Amino acid sequence: METFAKSVGWRAGSAPPFLRFLFLVLLLVTHGLLFGSEPQADEVQNSNLAALPQFAEAVHLEPKSAAAHYRQGRALNDLDRREAAREALATACQLQRDYPAAL
Repeated sequence: METFAKSVGWRAGSAPPFLRFLFLVLLLVTHGLLFGSEPQADEVQNSNLAALPQFAEAVHLEPKSAAAHYRQGRALNDLDRREAAREALATACQLQRDYPAAL
């Protein structure tokens, strides 16, 4: 399956900044991570599992985005994939040393 970026002819990191921002906001809103209520534990597991490909796509499109790495790390942590979560969260901290959410 082709990704959205490939279908419109963008290379990784070449999408206009506004569209990159919009993509990240839509991703967070779609998965209830922004303006969402407190979900149940099984809902978190299911939504994080379903969201992992989108988080990977966000990291691919915006590899220097601390927020994208952070969201991916949180989802991996919720799925008990601790080592991969640690790597994603460490990357978020390296990209933005003062990123408060990842500390």
